[in-house]
Amino acid sequence: ETLNCWTHIFGVVLCACAIALLCCKRKTLTTEAVLSLAMYTLGAATCFMLSVQYHVCKCTNRALVEFCLCQDQIGTLLYITSSFLPGMVMVRSMNQAVGTLGIAATVLNVGIGITALRRSSYRRSSRVLNTDVAHVMIFSVAWTLLPYAAVLPLKRATSLLSAVGCVYANQAAAFLIYSLKIPERWYPKRFDVVGSSHQIWHTMIVI
Repeated sequence: ETLNCWTHIFGVVLCACAIALLCCKRKTLTTEAVLSLAMYTLGAATCFMLSVQYHVCKCTNRALVEFCLCQDQIGTLLYITSSFLPGMVMVRSMNQAVGTLGIAATVLNVGIGITALRRSSYRRSSRVLNTDVAHVMIFSVAWTLLPYAAVLPLKRATSLLSAVGCVYANQAAAFLIYSLKIPERWYPKRFDVVGSSHQIWHTMIVI
């Protein structure tokens, strides 16, 4: 858990550096680019900070761990949302109506997701939390691809959707490994420091 804390703190530092760089370069970027990069970086920083909180509390009492797990999953949802919003901003620059609809759906999605996670936290079940996150991810994937298809030429849309599909498949596999606790469920204590499902999940997401 100490190693997990420091790796997430490193992520927060990287996000702070990215925000500082964005402030220095903002005059050379379009408004859409500044908004997109700011939303993504702030979402990532929030996710990392809530993860730090979870790993710090991981070895305390169960009620606190489950509360922090819920916050951690909300951070993950915010990060997912912040990665969708830049695309919606780009779509809006091509087609205002479709882009606005995409942004509204993104905000609605995160509201639904947080409500579901808070409801699940009262059941005190990490499996239910993971299931709700999976449902929100699947729902997000389904509708976030549609705006791109609506504004791009068929050839470019097909190419983009294929690439995005590969990314989502990788993220789904990573989430499955994390949710099922592979490989430590089969080899307890062997992967406590290096090689745990949590670390594999983050590595696959970075890739």
